[in-house]
Amino acid sequence: MTRYILEQTRHNGEDLAAMRVDLKGLAERVGSLESKVGTIDAKLTGLIHSLPTMIAEAVREGFSRRRKKS
Repeated sequence: MTRYILEQTRHNGEDLAAMRVDLKGLAERVGSLESKVGTIDAKLTGLIHSLPTMIAEAVREGFSRRRKKS
């Protein structure tokens, strides 16, 4: 019986070690995703701030082209 318990303990320890490695890898992936989301968020924020100016320039350019055709 003692041998069985020791064997199961060793097996469970190996399983726990493997899970720990998997969790570490998962934590690294989550960190990487957080970084990418932060980059995307920064780009979207920049676009939100730039969009009104971009639209205004496009509208002005459209009016300028119409005037030149007339």
